[in-house]
Amino acid sequence: MIYYRDEEFRCARAFIDFFLQDPWFRTTNIFDSNQIGKNCMIFRGQSDSTWKLIPSAFRSGGLINFAPQPPTTEAARLYLRLHLHAEVRAITIFLKAADGLGFHTPLDYTRMKDGYNIINPASKSDEGYDGLDHNPGHCADCKAAGPHSGPYRSRNYRRVRYAGRRRLAGTMIEAGYDCHQPFPPESLQRATGLAQHHGVPTRFLDWSESPFVASYFAAYNASSFAGVGSGTQGQEIAVIFLSTYSLFQDTSPVLLVEAPRHENSYLLQQKGVFTNFKKCNDFFLEHERWPSLEDYSSNQFQLHRARLPATEADNLLRELFDLDITRHSLMPSLSNAATAYQYAKTLYEKTR
Repeated sequence: MIYYRDEEFRCARAFIDFFLQDPWFRTTNIFDSNQIGKNCMIFRGQSDSTWKLIPSAFRSGGLINFAPQPPTTEAARLYLRLHLHAEVRAITIFLKAADGLGFHTPLDYTRMKDGYNIINPASKSDEGYDGLDHNPGHCADCKAAGPHSGPYRSRNYRRVRYAGRRRLAGTMIEAGYDCHQPFPPESLQRATGLAQHHGVPTRFLDWSESPFVASYFAAYNASSFAGVGSGTQGQEIAVIFLSTYSLFQDTSPVLLVEAPRHENSYLLQQKGVFTNFKKCNDFFLEHERWPSLEDYSSNQFQLHRARLPATEADNLLRELFDLDITRHSLMPSLSNAATAYQYAKTLYEKTR
């Protein structure tokens, strides 16, 4: 099972009415009125309903433009610690740059070491490992293969690399690295949330307490604003939702992460929260790939989805406009205020 409840709609009005009127999203008691989310539900918009729920840091090449020495596809599979190091570096570089420009951030130079302290034992544990920095000049097999074969064509080299991958998983654990613990550590969660909301790839997934905010992000990149008209024929947009009750269970595969909204106007207006995988690193070492949230879908951890044809994206944005859900309301800045009229003009110019 991937989606426990999978609703399909044909028009934007019915899509909005679903979130306004369905009993799942109606608060019925004082206890639920003080919980996170609309009747304890959180929501995420997807411009393509077929996309998997994979954090940006785990997507192919996600860290290339954000950290020096980002792991390549091969390196990431071989060395989890390189990926962890790149994640911490990307956040640190962002925070230092923002601090240097005078922006208020949760940067604490004394706590930034926490992330590195997690991965340092693993860094020290693989001394002498010849599968990473293999020197073909010292390998009899490579010498016998001839100067034009190259180290990557050596059967022995490939064998050493494969054995090294298994060995590294063991040495990381032996050195005191607990793959079961969430990453980043709690001391870096505020910084990670801020970085995530400003485009730095992290292992957090963005969610909103509002289905209408999620609907905006589902529609925008399939709309006229994306320069492709209102969607493509056959494509669907989607809002994914799940119960926050399930996130507080010991069996939940993810953690709910909140960051102070007064530090981030975007997070405040978007009613944003995050999720983070509990055992992501352990999953990686076992399966040699990063997980998606769909990998954990079950009766105990239920994902739900509402779908709408992408050709309805512009109509959905018009419905949201009347609910005061716009680009400038969700991302308040003087630049977006300056384009508020242009936003409305794009939405309604063809409806006259």
